[in-house]
Amino acid sequence: MDILVKTPELINIRHFNTHAGHKLPSNTLKIDRSTKWGNPFVITPEQSREDVIEKHKEWFLNGDGSYLQKDIMELLDYDFVACWCTPFRCHWENYWDYLLEELQEMDMIDE
Repeated sequence: MDILVKTPELINIRHFNTHAGHKLPSNTLKIDRSTKWGNPFVITPEQSREDVIEKHKEWFLNGDGSYLQKDIMELLDYDFVACWCTPFRCHWENYWDYLLEELQEMDMIDE
């Protein structure tokens, strides 16, 4: 049985001046460090974006962040995902890839 999985639109928080009272769109999931979905690894001169995304992947799949796996289906509830990264690569892809694998294992989507 196949279901339609709607990919949330990835939006950049910088485009919304939340300090001036502008709000993110309704039904938005923030995945920055102010939430449980944030990437605990920081880009520095010693760590590139690619490095911190890979560290996040290991943290999420096999480390202290693996507790988030039980909540992964929550991601389907949102129309938008807000981060600071887009249009650049983001740790969001680790969550989305994991979610798609889970849906495939449950025979809810085709590979």
